[in-house]
Amino acid sequence: MPEALSVPLHRPRSVTRVKFVQGQLLIVASSDGHQSSLALWSVPALFQDGKNATPLTECYLPGPVYRGVLDLQDDSAVVALEIRSR
Repeated sequence: MPEALSVPLHRPRSVTRVKFVQGQLLIVASSDGHQSSLALWSVPALFQDGKNATPLTECYLPGPVYRGVLDLQDDSAVVALEIRSR
């Protein structure tokens, strides 16, 4: 059995959702009262680099995310989000 991995992602906001995608990626949503972010992480990089790993990409949103949907289509991911006003 593989050893459990615990890697602090050091997000400045509270992590609200984590989605494991196609065995290789993590989508991490984090929010506070003023903004949100979505970050895409490589699972192999987390195992290799541990706490030194950085997101592959990250986007910032102007308010807290209320809810969202992720739809995988062929080799793309489509994300729809509902953002609350401040």
